[in-house]
Amino acid sequence: MRHVIRPALPEHLGFVVKPWLQELRRSSTTRYLTDRVFFQEHGHVVNNLLATCRVDLACDPDDESHFYGFVAYAQGEHECVVHWLYVKSAFRQLGIGRALYEHATHGARAIASHVNDFVMGPLRSTWEKYGLTYNPYVLRGAHA
Repeated sequence: MRHVIRPALPEHLGFVVKPWLQELRRSSTTRYLTDRVFFQEHGHVVNNLLATCRVDLACDPDDESHFYGFVAYAQGEHECVVHWLYVKSAFRQLGIGRALYEHATHGARAIASHVNDFVMGPLRSTWEKYGLTYNPYVLRGAHA
């Protein structure tokens, strides 16, 4: 599918925060937290990451205000930390997620700081194909 990838602007961060938190909230990893605790505390985590990481959007090339998805990441010297990659459900399986991932990682080793059940289940083979590993402790500066 035709798209362009461009940096997010501060006014686009609502598009980033909302699906990131909503998708993570549906994950079994957060099932024992109340909504209040999850959205308050993980909202801080996401906002802190967004203050320091890069966010790029996949957009319609004819209307760059129509977003298909995003990737939030930090490019390190030897690896890329992918904090969250999201594609709207109507645009999945069209190569947009792969394009965002490849745009962020440039072929470097990649570590995911966040995952949900979808990523650990149906997308597991894709993870393995691209050599992506999960390490939430990378947020504290721990790299493996």
